[in-house]
Amino acid sequence: MASLAALQERLQADIMQRSGHTLSDIKAPRGKDKAKRLAVYQNAYKLRLTEILGNTHERLWTYLGDEQFYRMSDRYFDACPSNHANARFVSTRLPQFLATDGRYSGQPVLAEIAAIEEALEDVFDAPDASLATMEDLAAMPPDQIAGLTILFAPSVRLLALNTNALDIFQALKDEDEPPAPAMAKEPRPLLVWRQELRSRYHEINAEEHMLLNQGMAGKPFSTLCEMASVMDDPDSAAGRVAGYLTGWINGGMVSELRT
Repeated sequence: MASLAALQERLQADIMQRSGHTLSDIKAPRGKDKAKRLAVYQNAYKLRLTEILGNTHERLWTYLGDEQFYRMSDRYFDACPSNHANARFVSTRLPQFLATDGRYSGQPVLAEIAAIEEALEDVFDAPDASLATMEDLAAMPPDQIAGLTILFAPSVRLLALNTNALDIFQALKDEDEPPAPAMAKEPRPLLVWRQELRSRYHEINAEEHMLLNQGMAGKPFSTLCEMASVMDDPDSAAGRVAGYLTGWINGGMVSELRT
């Protein structure tokens, strides 16, 4: 006979994976279906996960409506069972699921709304880090600025949206009628970060998006200026990069300035 701990572990696996390996161990009154008794717990578990998913993706839920959201959630958890002890992370694979599952990939706005909401959750939960200040920048010797590299805080994310998902998300957030879904003429970069215990987001231009990507990759200030000179007026490139850097520091996005 299996130990109680082993039986509990197998029962938990049956509930989470919707399997039936413990049916022989389940007691049921004569004439009652053991599978239905187990299904009560399996369905309750899935409903709880759906509730958590809805709390994380409130705008997507509103956009889809109850019936479609519940159906999508059911399909998602069938395809992507929870694999983390912390329920916060049950939604991490939702944007990828919506982008690749044939039942939803034809509506790319859904994956991008989910990606926006997931990024807002991610930056809120990101680890704390020390933050650089403008005083730190001012204290740097001028001859070391060219080699300056920027260490960004863990609570910074970049998205490149190919639809009007941000417009839909914002309308839903403002409780307005969302626009019809549409593809963007060109990618729309979105910066998501945490500042003073609040998740924030801001649509940025192509130049800032490029500089953030390269800065996060460890490129020094001089290289960022060279790349900016290709994007726009070369004579003002250094000033533009300095302006972006000021905004990143004041926004609480920079953890450290290294020379």
